[in-house]
Amino acid sequence: MSSIRNLHNGAPSLQNLLTMARDVLMAQQSSMSVIGNNVSNVNTPGYSRQRTAMGTRPALDGNPGQFGTGVSVTEIERISDAFIVDRVRYEHSSMGRWQSQYESMMEVEQVLGEIGQGGISDALDNFWLAWEELANQPDDRAPRLNLISRSEQLSSTLQGAARNLNDMQARMNRELRSHGDDINRMASEVARLNREISTAQIRGQNPNQLLDERDRVLNELSTIAGVTVEFQDNGSANVYIGRSVLVMDDRTREINWLPENGIGKDGGNLYWADNNQAVEFEEGEAFAKIQMRDVHIPQALADLDDLANTIRDRVNELHLQGVGRDGSLNNYFWDPNGEGADDLQISQHIIENPDRIAASRISPTGDNALAHEIFELQQAAVLENGTMSFSDFYHQTVSRVATNVQDAEIRMASAAAGLEQAETWREQVSGVSIDEEMANLLLVQRSYSATSRVLRQADEMISTVLAMVG
Repeated sequence: MSSIRNLHNGAPSLQNLLTMARDVLMAQQSSMSVIGNNVSNVNTPGYSRQRTAMGTRPALDGNPGQFGTGVSVTEIERISDAFIVDRVRYEHSSMGRWQSQYESMMEVEQVLGEIGQGGISDALDNFWLAWEELANQPDDRAPRLNLISRSEQLSSTLQGAARNLNDMQARMNRELRSHGDDINRMASEVARLNREISTAQIRGQNPNQLLDERDRVLNELSTIAGVTVEFQDNGSANVYIGRSVLVMDDRTREINWLPENGIGKDGGNLYWADNNQAVEFEEGEAFAKIQMRDVHIPQALADLDDLANTIRDRVNELHLQGVGRDGSLNNYFWDPNGEGADDLQISQHIIENPDRIAASRISPTGDNALAHEIFELQQAAVLENGTMSFSDFYHQTVSRVATNVQDAEIRMASAAAGLEQAETWREQVSGVSIDEEMANLLLVQRSYSATSRVLRQADEMISTVLAMVG
């Protein structure tokens, strides 16, 4: 049937009535299709509820006045709030940063060994106690063997902690490099979606599914890179990392990984391919990993190195003044060629002959003054420019890490609460309510049934007219 255009004697004809009823049925069918799609996606993450927008057709002039010509579907609306969507994206970037930093700082805390027994603090205590036992039994071989065992425990514990921190730093590098690949991939997805969304809008279509997909990709991208987004009149989303453009309309800037020294095994950084400038992250997982790799892990490693180097130098300084049980002189207790926590080792001469361990400055036996002096080193202020003992210095390191863990945990909890609240707001605005959809379905069914009755009545009227003509 043709659309309603003509009037008969100043009033719509039966044909007009049939066309109007047909259009109503088609509009209600569209509504039922949209409702069905909403219900089907009730559990789909990131899905935005859709709604059929209807409008009256243009009226026709008649007698005694204008007559309505029915209804038509004007668009399929996507129910979304730009402010809430932006808030969700921001909370994703904050959550990505603080969750990554909390988990990494927890790992550093575990590496330092203060969670449970057998950590560095216990190894230090056992090392000093072994010197006290030697001071109590300066003429015996057994306390010397015990001292070697406790010293090996200390060196092994420090070496293990340094090795784990170095491995962690190397893993940060590998993950950052992987993040670069992920960012490039997701940027390409956003550019493709920008192109498809812009094309759809030029054709007069509402690209609702594409918009949902782009929001999902932008949330994932923000979790990693902490991006900000600006939307254009053509529907495109321009994406920024810091102040630098990542996506502009349907074009992207590629990120490369360039190797660098001095930041751990497999070290490197992410750079913009077009100008070789470093990518400056301000939020997200990548920012947290750079902070861990460049600040927190090196600081912990430096503290362990200071601790190990000071133990090596101070113990050797005193031990060189002593006389071994075998009468030997000028023996290093620790290997003097080592440097840092990962290279703290007992001197090979001591391991080959434990009787070279000195307890006295004056004779092989009968005196314990040197062993007691080395035992007293544990209380000496020899670190941090002569302000801290070994235990105080190490406890300061552990306390600093614990404070960072607590701070990251608090911020992560705050970010999680913010993300949950933002997601709740989004669900209230854009989420699908089964009860609401069922209520809308009842309205559509009633309208459909009423229109069907109009059609039946119009059909009866046409049959009557045809019977009269026949």
